[in-house]
Amino acid sequence: LVQAYDSIMVRADLELGGTDQKFNLLVGRDLMQRSGMRGQCVMTMPLIVGLDGVKKMSKSLGNAIGITEEPSEIYGKAMSIPDEMMPEYYRLVLAHAPGEVDKLEKRLGSGELHPRDAKAAMALELVERFHGEAAAKEAQARFDKVHRAHESPDDVEEISLAMKGPRLRLTEAMVRAGMAESKGQAKRLIRQGGVSVDDRRVSSEDMELTEGSYLLKVGRRRFRRIQLTSGGGG
Repeated sequence: LVQAYDSIMVRADLELGGTDQKFNLLVGRDLMQRSGMRGQCVMTMPLIVGLDGVKKMSKSLGNAIGITEEPSEIYGKAMSIPDEMMPEYYRLVLAHAPGEVDKLEKRLGSGELHPRDAKAAMALELVERFHGEAAAKEAQARFDKVHRAHESPDDVEEISLAMKGPRLRLTEAMVRAGMAESKGQAKRLIRQGGVSVDDRRVSSEDMELTEGSYLLKVGRRRFRRIQLTSGGGG
């Protein structure tokens, strides 16, 4: 009711919303008419389903692509959506014409177009929209190197961590390197099989590292080179 009353206060002619807001929008229209006003027109639009292919895209659900995220993150997330969701992303996110999307679906259905190629084209166009052509091509090359050639990217950020003793728990290193928000989260990531050190998956939450250089990978796209040095409490 409070939301609907906004329509009266702004004397709305048209209110836009997602399909999940249809009831609220219509209540606004009803209240306007009861107040002797001309009821607003209502326009609803389909919701974009998130990366899980089930629920609507939402940052709180962790299934969203943020337009301010790094190019490689946007590209990688776009490549992770379920194949069956591609036509909707072409239609709702990239705003391709309905006829183009119909042709895409037919080519995918007949096997003429491989889902991965269609998804790569979509990811490239998405990154290009928000970061430009050069960044999009770089993100694509980075993704292919990591996920097709199974190599580490060239632009891995390096960070130096000082150890108080001869060893440092991996969970603590992850937190200090910005790869986990807490030691508890670091442990959960390890239990889920999402952490690798020097291309070897970590199975123990108690793993310790000694002085040296390590390539740390968390999830499918996050890399960090950590240099551990002794003789400090940093």
